[in-house]
Amino acid sequence: MSYFRSGEVKEQIAAANQPRTNSKEVQEVLLPKAKELGFRSEAKGLFDDYATSALRPDYYCPIGETGIILEVERGQTTTNNNDLRNF
Repeated sequence: MSYFRSGEVKEQIAAANQPRTNSKEVQEVLLPKAKELGFRSEAKGLFDDYATSALRPDYYCPIGETGIILEVERGQTTTNNNDLRNF
């Protein structure tokens, strides 16, 4: 996607993706485009029929009877294996 390749967005992501910052900083850079594409933030109730019903993706875009989830992770996933917890 050209949006994510633009110099301005790359600079914003680089500025947001700093040590000891939260993934919300990066999410704020991506949120305008995600909303434009039909994603909604932290959709609740998507997994009500599953044993792990409290799951909430960062963003969700419905497509028919299914959809796409979008997760933004930084830091913990590479420093302490929290990526496994996110599954």
